[in-house]
Amino acid sequence: GFYLSNCPNFQQWEDFSGIPELQNLILSHIGQLNNLTNLGDLPFLRYFSIQDCPGLSTFAGHGNLELLETLRIGNCDLLSSFSGLGELPNLLVLYLDGNDEIQSINDLPSLPSLEEFRITFSSSLSSLTQLSSYPTLENLTVYECSSLVNFEGAGSLPNLKDLNVQHNFQLANFEGLTIPADMNYVYVNSNSSLVSFLGFEGMNTCEKVHIQDNNSLSDFSGLENLEEIGQGLYITGNEALDTCVAEDFAASLDIEGQLLISENGPCE
Repeated sequence: GFYLSNCPNFQQWEDFSGIPELQNLILSHIGQLNNLTNLGDLPFLRYFSIQDCPGLSTFAGHGNLELLETLRIGNCDLLSSFSGLGELPNLLVLYLDGNDEIQSINDLPSLPSLEEFRITFSSSLSSLTQLSSYPTLENLTVYECSSLVNFEGAGSLPNLKDLNVQHNFQLANFEGLTIPADMNYVYVNSNSSLVSFLGFEGMNTCEKVHIQDNNSLSDFSGLENLEEIGQGLYITGNEALDTCVAEDFAASLDIEGQLLISENGPCE
């Protein structure tokens, strides 16, 4: 592998094609790096991480990354577009963390093999309409994307198993997202504007469900077709949610594991 870090005056490199069998490349804390020109073809690269490169504004210029399996892009303050990223037919894992100028993922390339997608601390993100282009997606995390209101246009994710949605302060519902019938893990936490689970109408069974600290949530609209929960149901700290409503909802389900209902609103 090749690891380049803490180079505040570094701007660009020579062609990496001289080490064509490179499999791991990590670029970190390179303040003046603004593009990937001259990266060259890296046909064997499997892991590529770009972290804390505040000057990076474009992916134009890189070469062949067709065997890439993991891509991590974090804290690139000027990055507002993924145009130029090129085809990534074998990408399995994509982490986008703390890229404040990203408003949507619409210009990501087709990712036909993607299994895990995480996007966090992206304050400008308002759209996830590209999600339906990832038919193999199994694990989705959306964390502290404060401009996201819903999942309009996200579409169907037939292979989704784990959904983790936390601290998205304007998120009102999941409308636009189609959840499959059988889920493994659903964690919906601290989304202070969330009022419903619209988008979850297709879910019938789930192993574990956490619904915590969503202070505008008052009912379970969208979860009418949920029938079975395996390992546990946790409904806690939802201030606007009537405890009796939560108890009636839980009583309507076949729950094999733990049930915890606490610190919600009073029964009325």
